[in-house]
Amino acid sequence: MIGGGLIVEAYTGQMLYLYHWRMAIRTEALVKMGKKVIAIDLNPLSRTAKSAHITVVDNIVRALPIIIHNAKELSSCSREELKAILEQFDNRANLDASEMLIRHGLREVVGV
Repeated sequence: MIGGGLIVEAYTGQMLYLYHWRMAIRTEALVKMGKKVIAIDLNPLSRTAKSAHITVVDNIVRALPIIIHNAKELSSCSREELKAILEQFDNRANLDASEMLIRHGLREVVGV
């Protein structure tokens, strides 16, 4: 633990920082430092979700095993293939789609 954040060294030698949502260092600061940020957030409208490069809109207990599974599957890809995947990802479109799914689901539950 460094400054309350859990640090995990990824297979590439890059450092992945996982911070609790209450940490003083916010997503915006990590992005300004040039870090690539993957956020797991239940709220697609939050500052964290909007600032991250990739946002997983889900519960962390559900999301982490899926992320780990996908990372293992992608481990055989070349660096160029991984960069292409990242460049094609549109976090804004992802957040818009997530918000629509939440609103649609809420309408079904509330009956609006």
